[in-house]
Amino acid sequence: MSVDRWILGALFRPAETYHQAREKMRLGYWWILIAVLTLECVMAVHDPAIRQDPQADTITVIFAVISQGLFWFYLSAGLLFAAARLFRWPLTWLDALKYTGLAWAAVFAEDVGTFYWALRDNERVLVWLWVPFFLWYLVTLAAGIRRVSGLSGIKSALVAITASLPWRLLWFWLVWTETR
Repeated sequence: MSVDRWILGALFRPAETYHQAREKMRLGYWWILIAVLTLECVMAVHDPAIRQDPQADTITVIFAVISQGLFWFYLSAGLLFAAARLFRWPLTWLDALKYTGLAWAAVFAEDVGTFYWALRDNERVLVWLWVPFFLWYLVTLAAGIRRVSGLSGIKSALVAITASLPWRLLWFWLVWTETR
């Protein structure tokens, strides 16, 4: 499948898409991650605060965004892997990467939905727009987990919350403290 089909499937048909990813996805999660990081780099390079800083070199900004993106991606995959083990779901590391990549389709949607506000340097709006996108992230991840794991709906939601809340709240706190 192409990257756009993986992203749209993860956003609007998560249970079916996660099920297909178990067998058919090879490197699709990398393409989703590359799409997210590309959009994040464009947003960072065009950020008004960064553009005004004479010390901000474009290559350095891009390197920083990619480094942070990889950190957050692997942290979220590790948390998904640990949460799965906590709730007795035998998830492999490769599958954790696949499902994290699919969950990051919601991060891609968040970036697309907040691009305008990021260019306007309106951090307060961005912080509050984060809430519905985070809920979308949780719901799609829980629906996908339920389909591929066979866990109950409540346990699937708990896995999604356990895997997502620590890193997303840390990210939210970092953005919130930057805007104050």
